[in-house]
Amino acid sequence: MTKIKVRKLIWDSYNLEHIKKHAVRVNEVYFAVNNLAYHKQTYNKR
Repeated sequence: MTKIKVRKLIWDSYNLEHIKKHAVRVNEVYFAVNNLAYHKQTYNKR
């Protein structure tokens, strides 16, 4: 697996409203991208 590093998140009004609809807080997003962002190589490197 390859860890994906997120360098920057853009918090405009659309994105803030979007996560609010899902009852997600900004600190939860940061936790997810810093701890759970992985890429698993698939069949034939697709």
